[in-house]
Amino acid sequence: MKSKDVYSPYKFVHLLPELKRIKNKEIVEPINLQIDLTNYCNNDCRWCYYTIHDHIDEFSKTDKLDKDLAMRILEEFKELGGQSIEITGGGEPLLSPYFKEFSQKARELGLDRALVTNGVLMTDDIIDEIKDYSWVRVSLNSASSEIYEQIHNRPGKNYHKVVSNLEKLCMVKEDDCIVGVSMITDEINYKDIYGMAKVGKYVKADNVRISLAHTPEKAALFDGIWDDVLEQIEQAQELGDEDFKVFAFSNRLKDINRESRGGFCYYHHFTTAVGANGAVYPCCYFKDISTYNLGDLNKQSFKDIWYGNKRQNFIDKIGNDCPASCWMTDKNKLGDYLTMDKKDVPHLKFP
Repeated sequence: MKSKDVYSPYKFVHLLPELKRIKNKEIVEPINLQIDLTNYCNNDCRWCYYTIHDHIDEFSKTDKLDKDLAMRILEEFKELGGQSIEITGGGEPLLSPYFKEFSQKARELGLDRALVTNGVLMTDDIIDEIKDYSWVRVSLNSASSEIYEQIHNRPGKNYHKVVSNLEKLCMVKEDDCIVGVSMITDEINYKDIYGMAKVGKYVKADNVRISLAHTPEKAALFDGIWDDVLEQIEQAQELGDEDFKVFAFSNRLKDINRESRGGFCYYHHFTTAVGANGAVYPCCYFKDISTYNLGDLNKQSFKDIWYGNKRQNFIDKIGNDCPASCWMTDKNKLGDYLTMDKKDVPHLKFP
């Protein structure tokens, strides 16, 4: 039976040969590319990560990838061994005028496709284009139009429009396409966690993902409401069954407070991020930060950047002891364990 645990921390088990190559300081081929076609957005979310943090110094709301460059990136990524793309933001991907052409090109190249969207522009023709994706995640963030408008800073009827679009997608999507509804939780919408999970189940989505807002206030954002947040999450998870999963990342207060370190990072060897400015970054955590800009695809090939000196310097310095307090820490710990020499594994003779 196929697992629906799309956020499993154990995926590295199936990448053991590559993990060992990384441990031996080899450059492995990338598997996944996260790409921002545009930084334009039709929402103005109160906790938008790219606009509220001062250290995100290469982000501009007006940046957008040139169509020819975007198509070239797909081809070069595929030639490098790439297997999947996540079309994300930055801004709202469906605002890109060539989204469908880009998606069709990725399909022709045999790349698995995924989309992160706010769902407002999921017209019937877009739904038809994305119904065979590996996964689609729609940011809803509330269980009511009133809270939706406060979070997204967009008055109007978009909430009901997004819910309707979600329902349409869930009706026509192919069986292997996983549709998820996401909620980033803050002090405004935390009482909607259970209600939003009910909406996700009502439209027949495959899962709901509940995350915590990363703001300059860090964990203090949840002072006085944390117990209520956990109670809402617990109620939401009770809705889960064989066909509907509720994923909650409530253990990330330390991540938000920047109290943990990533250590040796395997993740960035498999996944990389391209901003709407054409720059390559090690992962989404470091996207649009000049310190971690590995090269400009407007001037270099993907291959030259992937095997280039800037990326090698990142691997040697940051990648060996990553300062990021991020959600890949557990995966990296598993990678360390899987690549241990047998003689260093305690009590291996007591399985």
